[in-house]
Amino acid sequence: MSEIAWYRLRNLYRSILRKHQQCLPLELRVLGDQYVAEEFRRMREFLLRSQSQTASRQLSEFLEQWQMYLESVGPEGLTTVDVEPALWQQLSPEQRLQLERLRATATTRGEGEAPASVFGRAGPPTRSSSE
Repeated sequence: MSEIAWYRLRNLYRSILRKHQQCLPLELRVLGDQYVAEEFRRMREFLLRSQSQTASRQLSEFLEQWQMYLESVGPEGLTTVDVEPALWQQLSPEQRLQLERLRATATTRGEGEAPASVFGRAGPPTRSSSE
């Protein structure tokens, strides 16, 4: 991994953790920090193993998506948009499961409902019998 890529990855990671500290309630901050740490650790490991053009493109996409996330966290916590059914169907089964686990964790730590700051008003679409 190039020095510049490492610098960008590290700085974005630190910025996200700072934003969590400033804007999220403790329980969401702990959950968010754990998730971010795991995602960045996995990307770093991937980049250390791979030196291909594909890795460079994936890093760019990774940084872009996390930058968008960083911009969505404001003084009131997360600003979200509802997950549209078309987007939900584009997610892999692993991604859906990960979102469902996150929702379940947020629900058990909250007051019985998933916080709007995590999933928007409706949360992920419910599964239909056709899936």
